[in-house]
Amino acid sequence: DVIETKKPFLMLTACLDGLIRLINVKDLEFLKTWKYHSSGVKHLDYNPNLESNGYILSTGFEYNVNIYCTDLSLDSAFKGKLEGHFVPLIDCKFINMTPICVSVDEEGNVRIWEAVLRICLQSISNTRKNLTINGLLIMGKINKFAMFGNNLSFFEAKYKDQKDSLYDMNEENHPIKVSYNKYYQQFYVTTLNDIKIYDKYGNLDKKFKKIIEIEHFDSGTKIRDFIFDCNYRKFYI
Repeated sequence: DVIETKKPFLMLTACLDGLIRLINVKDLEFLKTWKYHSSGVKHLDYNPNLESNGYILSTGFEYNVNIYCTDLSLDSAFKGKLEGHFVPLIDCKFINMTPICVSVDEEGNVRIWEAVLRICLQSISNTRKNLTINGLLIMGKINKFAMFGNNLSFFEAKYKDQKDSLYDMNEENHPIKVSYNKYYQQFYVTTLNDIKIYDKYGNLDKKFKKIIEIEHFDSGTKIRDFIFDCNYRKFYI
């Protein structure tokens, strides 16, 4: 597979030798290789809308998806894995340029992920026998995706409350920090204007909207940092 990234302007190749090669498009020279797969790399996908440089996904013959982001440097781009499948993967792709991505394995099991938080939002198990899966197709304009093989299976992404969705693409709703509370086993997602609390399954529990006093909004005051106390019973912003 081959993809092109915008920041930095590179071409990435997925190879069966287990390497992802980063190529300078202008000079057509190899800059670096990433080796995070134990076997061949089959597919790559890129979303330029996440963070400042975008997120990259790679899938091989393993049971997990690798995630990369080149915001800091090419050497420290590896961010982690999406783990949960129990058979080798076929592919993983972003849905409609959002943080949501979908993966499908060789048995036709589907998992929906939040790539930035690296959590599974939904798991769809396949119960049909003799199903052959060859690939995954994202139908972005109609917010659907399909897996294809010896038949076609279509899925449609639906959101209960788009206004309170974590995946609003407005810049002020992007997370500036994500923290895990060991005491309550919750994720605290901090944006410039509010704090959202999610349980360990990715469900929204609570949202703090009016943290900044209303008279400070016109002055451009925003949330800049978040930290727990040592007992994880309080937080400071």
